Amino acid sequence: MFKSIFDKYIDAVLEKSPAKLAALFSDDGILKLPFRTSRDIIQGQPQILEHYSASFGQAPLIFTSVQDIELYPTHNPDTFIVEYRLNGKTLPDKKDFYCLYINVFKLSNGKIKALHDYEDVLNRNSIFA
Repeated sequence: MFKSIFDKYIDAVLEKSPAKLAALFSDDGILKLPFRTSRDIIQGQPQILEHYSASFGQAPLIFTSVQDIELYPTHNPDTFIVEYRLNGKTLPDKKDFYCLYINVFKLSNGKIKALHDYEDVLNRNSIFA
């Protein structure tokens, strides 16, 4: 199930679809962004959709591919860790960039119950500098 959920997650990221991303979460899902300056914790599918729509959905970039995916199961069958690299281009100048990620997914009934998104914020900041 891990790979299926992660594949849907990455497909939604590459499509840049806040609605598809939020739909992967349970109604009471939690999105944590511990490496962001604001240390956001977004609770509930509607709030997750709002967050993705206002931030990710508006960011002047597109993701073009994912590589170096490593999935790590844990002792808990509903929790897995994944690290990967997202490649993309800035808009409108189409400058190449990449971001590194480590995500901790906690699943419940085929949905994301919690996602801890450890994004490479230093590189992210340089993309928008």
